[in-house]
Amino acid sequence: MLVEFLVKRPVRERYALGGIVVVLVAVGCYTAGIQPALSAMARHEDDLQTTEKVLGLQQRQLNLLRAETKASQKTLDDLKDLPCPWVPTEQADMVLQGFQKEAADLGLSVRSVVRESVTGIQLKDAPRQVSVLLVRLELHGPYASVMEMFRRLSKGALAVGLEELSVKGSDEPPYDVDVVLRVRMPVVEGEKP
Repeated sequence: MLVEFLVKRPVRERYALGGIVVVLVAVGCYTAGIQPALSAMARHEDDLQTTEKVLGLQQRQLNLLRAETKASQKTLDDLKDLPCPWVPTEQADMVLQGFQKEAADLGLSVRSVVRESVTGIQLKDAPRQVSVLLVRLELHGPYASVMEMFRRLSKGALAVGLEELSVKGSDEPPYDVDVVLRVRMPVVEGEKP
């Protein structure tokens, strides 16, 4: 019946119907095969753009880390050649007790003071051994007192460097903060020449 219908039609209509059939077949092929492939390619392109953004962020972080490392090394190199305003090894405990007294005077409670490590530094033509003592302090008290403690540490006569700082506040009155800080304290051994 369909064949009879097509045979009885003029040539122009048969070509038009044939064209419609070709278009319908092309749309079917596109829907079945090409569209999912294009969608997958679009998702892969989105993934690639996300990966590029992440790599860009990691590159910026790496550049910042390199700059910080370079600045830290420069600071350490500068300190190596300075005359030592540092603490003699036998007085290190007295200095740590002084930190504790400062904290207590400011209304802070000192939960712990721990000597974590000692690392030697090679100085140019130094008659004495110099080391960096890493100390961990845990404090608790009002935020203003903590900030005053930091101000006093920064204005002190010692070359104390901050290694790590962690501050955690409470959500309830009196809104005190818990502070964990690790400081580097340069110490020298032996008598002055």
